[in-house]
Amino acid sequence: MKKSRVRFFLLILIITCFSYKNSQAQSCPPNIDFEFGDFTNWQCYLGNVAAVGSNNIITVNTSPPTANRHTIITAATLPAIDPYGGFPVLCPNGSGTSIQLGNNDIGKEAERVSYTFTVPITTNGYSIVYQYAIVLQDPDHLAYQQPRFTAKVYNLTDNNYINCASFDFVANSSLPGFLPGAVVRPQDTVVFYKPWSAVTINLSRFGGKQIRLEFTTADCTKGAHFGYAYVDINTGCTSVITGNQYCKGANAVTLQGPSGYQNYLWTTNNYTSPIGNTKNITISPPPANTVVALEVEPYNGYGCKDTIFTTIKENALPIVDAGPPKFICQGIPVQIGTIGQPFTSYVWSPGNLTSPTINVSPFISTDYIIKATSDTSGCTKSDTVNVKPLVLDTTIKVTGNTNFCRAGIPNVQIQIITPTPVIQWYKNGIAIAGAISATYTATSSGTFHAILTNGACVDSTRKIIVSQYPSPTLGYNINTNNQCISNNQFQFTNTSSSTDSLMYVWNFGDGGNANTKNTIHSYAASGNYSVQLITTNTKGCKDTANKPIIVNAKPNVGFAPNAPQC
Repeated sequence: MKKSRVRFFLLILIITCFSYKNSQAQSCPPNIDFEFGDFTNWQCYLGNVAAVGSNNIITVNTSPPTANRHTIITAATLPAIDPYGGFPVLCPNGSGTSIQLGNNDIGKEAERVSYTFTVPITTNGYSIVYQYAIVLQDPDHLAYQQPRFTAKVYNLTDNNYINCASFDFVANSSLPGFLPGAVVRPQDTVVFYKPWSAVTINLSRFGGKQIRLEFTTADCTKGAHFGYAYVDINTGCTSVITGNQYCKGANAVTLQGPSGYQNYLWTTNNYTSPIGNTKNITISPPPANTVVALEVEPYNGYGCKDTIFTTIKENALPIVDAGPPKFICQGIPVQIGTIGQPFTSYVWSPGNLTSPTINVSPFISTDYIIKATSDTSGCTKSDTVNVKPLVLDTTIKVTGNTNFCRAGIPNVQIQIITPTPVIQWYKNGIAIAGAISATYTATSSGTFHAILTNGACVDSTRKIIVSQYPSPTLGYNINTNNQCISNNQFQFTNTSSSTDSLMYVWNFGDGGNANTKNTIHSYAASGNYSVQLITTNTKGCKDTANKPIIVNAKPNVGFAPNAPQC
């Protein structure tokens, strides 16, 4: 014994991932993968270890699952990473449940779990694969005193062990595949661990026989060093080769073999065509419906040489349809997408909604992308639909005076700035026959507006009130329209009428004017004149009347007396 070193056989992480290769689709033994979340169908044991002479003797008795010695591990278990080896405590094979076997207490403790099942009689290519990772504390005792882990496969029917699948890991720094681990506590002076490794056991020739799987952890016989383990089963009892399925359209497939073997050999065509000798290989293009064989060779004395098969399978892409482009009225929801397919998950972007059809009402043109994922193969496919809101521009332009007189020429034009495919003008709420153009000319009083239609979108312009007012009735009288220049005085009497107040402008023709209703005007010079009266009502409507008048000059009067006759 080396006195200067204290090493620990601390942790044996056994992730026992079983898979069954069976052309007749053998079912998994119930809860062999612990997915019930308990130890149903497993037998638990507790005991101790001792050195008897030069032999390591482990004595255990059946017991119920015991806290801190037979412990269920799930994804929620903390810590998720083993502190000594840095690997996950939950089997990284997609399983949801593992177990912890043992603990980090000292005292010559020993723990065991076992599972007994019968190999189907009608079997062809029936195998078990278990994966494990180990962390050892090596106290440098004699071999029979060291901490250890044992993995055994026992043929109960014939009362013997399957030799290549049954072995002991005894703490030793020269174990194949081991690496130095972390020092977590002061007493953890030297730690070694072995990353995920695998053992295959071909049980094809054991049809009808009863087999027991048995895993045991034990402290050192001196009682100062300990070990514990994690155990898991590969859910589904499928091939341990992963990556054999690819989605249609992929340009390559990557096959991933189980970890921990010394040598790998991939072949096709009944072992005649080698295609790789590493744990993982990439094949491009992927050969659909091709059977690939992987020959695995363990480290000497730690497993069974075996050949594992898998079939490369092409998976169809899921059906997904976002639907045709949509034109919607702004703010009004519209449904996009189509009826979903079974066993398919959907997610929309933007929105992150998970239904195959959704209702949307964007205010700007938006591309919606739906991504479909097959629940069985994981293959994905996306489709896009554009949803564009139709914004009806109801802006109108009015040209001309909306108030005009009956005697004038109407010129009120109402124009739609952005015409839509369908336009209808209305007067006082009643559709105007034939008024379907972008511009309408109002020729009478009323309230006018247009209804704009684009597809399902309908909107109205603002209303324009047009008023047509009557012009005033104009007239006036003159006391006389023919006067002599001497003392002339023309009296104008207004006879105009209107529904509104009137304003008056008199133009007398000689440069004089007045703005009263009635007026009097005298002329300074004789002559012919035209008198104009302009009347305007409060709506701006006006009328004009002209009448002639005459201002006569004085006559030239003279006489001459006859010459006297004398």
